[in-house]
Amino acid sequence: VIASPLSQVCIAAQSAACVLKIWSSQPQTNACDSTHYIQGLTGHKGTKRMNLVSLIDHAVLHPTATDADLVRECELAAILGVASVCVKPYMVARASALLANSSIAVGTVIGFPHGSNLTEVKAAEAMLACQQGAVELDMVINIAKALEEDWDYIANDIQGVLDIALHQDAILKVIFETDYISSTAAKIKLCQ
Repeated sequence: VIASPLSQVCIAAQSAACVLKIWSSQPQTNACDSTHYIQGLTGHKGTKRMNLVSLIDHAVLHPTATDADLVRECELAAILGVASVCVKPYMVARASALLANSSIAVGTVIGFPHGSNLTEVKAAEAMLACQQGAVELDMVINIAKALEEDWDYIANDIQGVLDIALHQDAILKVIFETDYISSTAAKIKLCQ
């Protein structure tokens, strides 16, 4: 994990595929130049250039985001050709319907924003999300347990959601809020 005040870049391996995720703390605009490419990445069918936009998750997670915002952002995602749209849990079924005729994956957050839900609640949330069309799950670990360095709790928490993700053929991404977890040793342990 590479972190800076302006962005976090996290490279995650999934079945020998490498996905680049970029989150920026800078204000977002609707303008996007899809001609930006990353040099040297092996793309679909062995191509050597890959469209950067096709690697990005488009998030519709702001607390004030409405159903109208969801429709607009799903339309934008389809036009831009992003990898996925990550929505609030109650929006999964609608986003899945809106993006049914596209290649855009639908994802949602589990235990968002602080990871404080019981593992059983996170697992139930993950199962329902998958049943409603989510194929990516962004799970937040329990921040307080990370601060206490209760690694067994965190491992069991992740495993509870991972079991659902594997059974549902969904991708699980684990989120740890580095704003709260300042210990370098804890960040390294979380990456393990």
